[in-house]
Amino acid sequence: GPDAARGGAANGFDFDDSAEPAHLYMYEQYAMVAQPYKQSSLSRLTPSDEDFFPRVTMGAIMAILRDPSLANHHNRCITSLMFIVKSLGLRCVRFLRDVVPHILLTVRTCDQHALRESLLQQVANLAGIVREHLRPYVPAIFSIVSDFWSSHLWSVLLLVDKMAGSVPDDFLAYIPSLTRLF
Repeated sequence: GPDAARGGAANGFDFDDSAEPAHLYMYEQYAMVAQPYKQSSLSRLTPSDEDFFPRVTMGAIMAILRDPSLANHHNRCITSLMFIVKSLGLRCVRFLRDVVPHILLTVRTCDQHALRESLLQQVANLAGIVREHLRPYVPAIFSIVSDFWSSHLWSVLLLVDKMAGSVPDDFLAYIPSLTRLF
């Protein structure tokens, strides 16, 4: 047909020669390709960087934690994450902003009692490792303590104990709300 003669739909191309001048398409392609890609030097890690392997591993673990369809793997992910945190010690502090919000969200949203118990215990372990560096997450942690006080009392009390030792000044502000839970 006429499309085949023009190299149109018969060859997999679907365009109309008469609609726009070709130079406009060429400019459009040029403009799309020519845009500079800005990348910070911090986001460009190589295997020789000290943070490379922990960051890649934590990124993969966080991707699994964010995917509710992989909930059956969440417990193993948290266990792996805590192994990395324990191995890194205080060097893990730089990863907290990427990790803690996802863990706390998983505590809130998981529908498995045993997984939530494990997560609460792991947050308590994390508090024991990073101590005062958990300070930005104290309000969210005590919100979780309040919400899961009756259904996960043992794990919540463990978390409260670790938070009292990790961030004692911040903990004082939550004593009145904790006493009302009894």
